Amino acid sequence: MFTVVNSALAQGTALPSGPSDTPARELSGAHSDPVTIANSGNNVNGHGNELAKVNASALNGLNSSNVLQTGGNPVASSQFANRTNNQALAVRAANQPAVQPVPDKRGGKPSKASGFREANATDLVLEYYRPDTIYMKQPDAHDGRFLTIFNRDNIAAEITRRVANHNLAVIVMGYIYNPDQEAALFSEWKSLLGSCGFQRVVFLRFGRGQQIDRLPIVHDSVIASVNVDSANAIPALAAVPSAP
Repeated sequence: MFTVVNSALAQGTALPSGPSDTPARELSGAHSDPVTIANSGNNVNGHGNELAKVNASALNGLNSSNVLQTGGNPVASSQFANRTNNQALAVRAANQPAVQPVPDKRGGKPSKASGFREANATDLVLEYYRPDTIYMKQPDAHDGRFLTIFNRDNIAAEITRRVANHNLAVIVMGYIYNPDQEAALFSEWKSLLGSCGFQRVVFLRFGRGQQIDRLPIVHDSVIASVNVDSANAIPALAAVPSAP
């Protein structure tokens, strides 16, 4: 077994295939024979600026079939793309979540559809139209036969009073806001919901029906440690211009 450290190893360098203590300085330069490294314990370290046409049987201990390739992988039926922690796997387009497959918590088949698929794990659902028109769809907030209309002044207190768990919040919004207005809304709602104790907020686009599953995801963000109280967050929401 040999070790080459910090050498300028050129294409065409011939290395011994058996045990060797050949100094690195004797290996630099171009040689007529190809490099042969037959021992899996061999270690070649260096800047690699002059290396080309390098083929390795493993990358960080993984063979090529276990490394995600832009040209595709010849995967077996038992192989899959996955996160090993409990965070959802998201596929992005234009740096926005496009597909987010999640397991079916009811024991059915995994979802293959694009859009939101975490209704069963959602603690709060708000429909946001403008600062003075906010509906709480989950938990249900009715005033007689009609949904109660909340506004920027009372929504934080109502969330605190009505919602027991504070993991995932969903805000469903329309198409009437321009990108700058949406970005401002994302930031301020994250501050407000963070002050209420939520860990994550997902913004969805309105769609047909009453279900939030399968609605397009506009923005998905984990709320970091937020030290903004609701009194500061709500006036900021008011500063976001309402679309005509």
